[in-house]
Amino acid sequence: MIEFDPALFLSPALKKERFSLCERFIKGDKVKGLYVIYMNMDTGKPEAMKSEELDKKYYREKMIHVTGIADGRESVERYLAYAAMEYYGL
Repeated sequence: MIEFDPALFLSPALKKERFSLCERFIKGDKVKGLYVIYMNMDTGKPEAMKSEELDKKYYREKMIHVTGIADGRESVERYLAYAAMEYYGL
């Protein structure tokens, strides 16, 4: 199951597609070519994976709290670096 953070981060190119992307993920549609940033419930820290990974059984059976959707690795790295500095003091 997927839930989205109210302050969901989106790459600038994806902002206009916010609701349709969220709806596709919730419906279980295969969304290719994007990155999903989610909160790892074991570590309490954000991680990223390719959107195609959500189709795996492991993720289908877990609650995934999505904090961001990015269109490229660079956007993911920028978000994770910001989160590390701002929220985790790393």
